[in-house]
Amino acid sequence: MCPECNGTRLRAEARAVRVAGRSITEICTLTVKEARKFFSGLQLTESQTKIADKILEETSLAFAIFG
Repeated sequence: MCPECNGTRLRAEARAVRVAGRSITEICTLTVKEARKFFSGLQLTESQTKIADKILEETSLAFAIFG
């Protein structure tokens, strides 16, 4: 296991991102039930919503291209 990322395969900048107090690494370990509860309770500002929409758009495009 990589001692720098502890096996997350994420750069330090990505590991530093937090959503509602949780790191990306923590969010990725949630069960589907826990994730549904977490995301349904999120309240984003207008600018945060724009950022989230852009990320979802780019992620969806990547999945469509690379499967």
